[in-house]
Amino acid sequence: FETKDEAAQDAADPPSLASAEADAAEADEKRFIEGRRYEITSANLRATCDFIRSLAVQALRIEAFYPDPTKPLPEPGSVPGGEAKKDKKDPKKKKDQEAETEVDDSFVKVEILVPLAPLIVQRCQGPSMSQDILVQVPCPGLFDLKVTVRCSGPLLSPEIRQHLNPLLITLGGVHKLPKELHLSQQEKVYAVLDAFGERRRTVPMSINAEQNVPFQAHLVYFVGTWPQHETREYLQLARLKVEVHDRDKAATIPPVEEAPPVPPTPDTKEKKKPQD
Repeated sequence: FETKDEAAQDAADPPSLASAEADAAEADEKRFIEGRRYEITSANLRATCDFIRSLAVQALRIEAFYPDPTKPLPEPGSVPGGEAKKDKKDPKKKKDQEAETEVDDSFVKVEILVPLAPLIVQRCQGPSMSQDILVQVPCPGLFDLKVTVRCSGPLLSPEIRQHLNPLLITLGGVHKLPKELHLSQQEKVYAVLDAFGERRRTVPMSINAEQNVPFQAHLVYFVGTWPQHETREYLQLARLKVEVHDRDKAATIPPVEEAPPVPPTPDTKEKKKPQD
């Protein structure tokens, strides 16, 4: 027979076992998540002026795959891409068939672009600086995909920072666009920033369900190489003009980047030549 104390101890054992199982499940989940973290380290880069100028218009392109929520979950350990098809009979066709891969249709591919321009103007406050992008995906059990670009130190040396003096302008997006499909409103919208004597166009983006368009366009101007007196006056008096294009069909044309000219000032405007 059991005493009351022994019975109470036996009754307390199942919760302890359940707690241990919960801890083990949590540990397995952490290992599962950590096992799906990918990290690639590049070689050491030297940030020259030409490198910084090219970095201002570049982005890191990532192709991510997640299980298709409309289909059964794939087998554990399966990958989106299979081995390349190779023709053993005809070796000459191997080069043409190296790019052909069997893609598992139980996965959905999403393309993530991480703009690198914000890294130019960041100052390294700690051991590193980073730029994050979060992408929400409609997959049960998967909240979002996170891509981080991390630099071990500042990209600009004090000499290059003083010479280039980068100015970053970010167009976040446009909100509450009127829904006017009957007026030839396009599915994709782009914006044009008219500033410093030039026009820069963003990448076309789709209108979401709330009639918002998230551009998140990062435009860098290296004002350090411009005439400082005219640039200071321009920044004090001029205004930035933003155009939102949702009615024309130019959204299908890729944006064109133009070389930044000298800011327009009364001294740099063309003067009319006297007529004879």
